[in-house]
Order: sequence, then structure tokens, then C-alpha cells
Amino acid sequence: MKERPIIMGAESVRAILEGRKTQTRRVIDPHKYNIGGWDMPRTKEDMEAGYPFAENADGDFVSVVDWCPYGRVGERLYVKERFAYWIGREAVAYSDMCHKSIEDIEWEDEVNISNIAEGGKWKSPMYMPRWASRITLEITDIRVERVQDITEEDAKAEGCDDTPYEQPWDGPGTWEGVKFGWITRARYRTLWNSLNAKRGYSWEKNPWVWAITFKVVS
Repeated sequence: MKERPIIMGAESVRAILEGRKTQTRRVIDPHKYNIGGWDMPRTKEDMEAGYPFAENADGDFVSVVDWCPYGRVGERLYVKERFAYWIGREAVAYSDMCHKSIEDIEWEDEVNISNIAEGGKWKSPMYMPRWASRITLEITDIRVERVQDITEEDAKAEGCDDTPYEQPWDGPGTWEGVKFGWITRARYRTLWNSLNAKRGYSWEKNPWVWAITFKVVS
């Protein structure tokens, strides 16, 4: 079965392990895909399904979902995350296990800090080998949509907390959406901007995204 890598931050990894995260949204690179041509559905049913279509080199309309670089429904993703090798590379320490730097870690009980290599450093997820990945996901659904199309239910599936704000008009939670009860969407907006705004894909720009639903298989 085809497997592809996908990078996740420590908070997302923790949410997956706790069963709180079953979706992820990734920016669709406008330089690789003709976004301007995606508003032409082939049929009324296609339009109602919400799947944008684009014209390929043969002049046929194909679903943009078929172009998803993360795979197809039924295929698998292995999670790459920040990590550090133990001595001998017999096991791996993962960043979601701790609350401080690797030099001053509060480890969970199953992790023995004496086994960490002296002077060890956290390594970028980019360099995690397949064998070191501890989470494998199976894609169960792929949609193409604008990031602002996310619903409250979807934002919760992204791992966002739905606990009401104690002071909804103060602090980082301030947003007009909170006024309408969009608690998880408000939190997801903050999360999205923290990851994507500096890359030029802020919530306000409402970029197209791959909305991927998955289940943990190992």
C-alpha cells in the first residue's frame, strides 16, 4: 500500500494520540494548481458535492481531489514529528513527551533520561526516517474547500477545544465569530494563522485547502 509522509507538530501529535484529532488541513499551493479554473463544476451534482474541477491537458474536467499530494482515500500517511535518538538508535524520544528542551526535560515515566545521548538535540521532522515514525494514518476522506468553510464540528475534529471562553472579548480569543458561538472555529483561526500567516496564507486570505480526514491504524 502506498504510504506518504506528513509533518505534524507536537500539539497535533498529542491530539491524535488522545483521539481528539481526526482531520488536518493543508494549503493547496497556488503555483502548482490552477485555482482560477476550479469554479467550473462538470455537473450540478458535482457542484452540490462541493468538489472543484479543473481542465487537464486533454481538455477533460477532472476532480482536483485526484491531485492531492497526500494520497487518495484508503492510502496511508506516516507522521513525521520532532524527535531525538536514544543511545544506539534503539528507540526514539518524541517532542510531545516533554515540556522543556531536551537538556532539561520532564519525561513521562516510560522514558529514561539516562538513555539520552549526551548533548542530544531535537531534530527537525524533515529528517525523521520511516522506521522512527510511531503513528500511521489511513485517509478516509479528502475534500477541497476554502479554509473558512470549516465548521464547528470540523474544527473540533482538528483537535481544537470547544470549552467556552471565560472572557470572550479579551485576549487571543477575541474574534467576531465567538459572538455567534463559533468557539472551536475561533480557536482554529488562531491556530491556522500561527502556522500559515507568515507563509502568506492567513485566515483572512481564505486560501484553498486539502481537508483530509483520517483514522489511526498504528
